[in-house]
Amino acid sequence: MSESKKVEAGEIVDEQAAGSGGAAAEVEEGTTAEGQGEGTEGSAEKSLSKEAEIAQWMVETIRDRGMLRQEEAIEHVRGVYGEAYVFVNEAGNVSLEKEVKKAFRKLHRGRIAWDRDGFFWAWT
Repeated sequence: MSESKKVEAGEIVDEQAAGSGGAAAEVEEGTTAEGQGEGTEGSAEKSLSKEAEIAQWMVETIRDRGMLRQEEAIEHVRGVYGEAYVFVNEAGNVSLEKEVKKAFRKLHRGRIAWDRDGFFWAWT
């Protein structure tokens, strides 16, 4: 069995390494030279990694400061990651996208609490 080699997105590999029938193949990000994915393929993987990055930033900020205001989190996420990770909820408040909050809850495992009156998260 041949050994897999991680390659950068867009890198051209020869047909034997890529496992395709053509002379050369362009490798997608997150795949090996043999074309084997290292997780979920496509945009879901990219979104998940961004959501995990956002969640990690939130936990680290709260760990360092003891709290994080929602308005600050929204401003940071919009500026660094774009509008795709925020939305306006039924109450008219700007909120983090559901998958971001899901990744955040998974990461902090109950060690951070939401104060709904003050619109901030705090270390418990």
